[in-house]
Amino acid sequence: MELHDSSLWRFLLVNVIYERCLSVGVAAMDAQHKTLVAMINKLIRNATATTQSATIQEVFMEMKDYMAMHFHAEEELMTAHNYPQLGEQIALHRRFSDKIIRFCIEWAYHNEHLPDDMLTYLREWLVHHILEEDKKYGAFFHEHGVQ
Repeated sequence: MELHDSSLWRFLLVNVIYERCLSVGVAAMDAQHKTLVAMINKLIRNATATTQSATIQEVFMEMKDYMAMHFHAEEELMTAHNYPQLGEQIALHRRFSDKIIRFCIEWAYHNEHLPDDMLTYLREWLVHHILEEDKKYGAFFHEHGVQ
């Protein structure tokens, strides 16, 4: 199925729903993940907005700052507890940040609606990252008494 297939795009425009399965078992990280989901959902709800949209500009600035804070909080917690996969998490966080910067630059220069691939990337990355990568540290922290 192609990205621009209308049935796939309709599916992708559905808000991310924070379900219990996304919990990593660390209350502070779960709360931050819920905030990130809400930010991505705000972008999805405003998918036809242009770069001139104050709402979109505000969400991007808020998301950029919040992601930096969230990644820092995760990495600090991992460092404090000697999480063995800290290096991999840092690398994933940096790749995500770099990709978002590239999306934002491309979007700003083209002065168009939010790119389909950007919304798809945000939605899929967050869910995959939580379910695949962050769940690993959740199990680790649980074993070490961190909740």
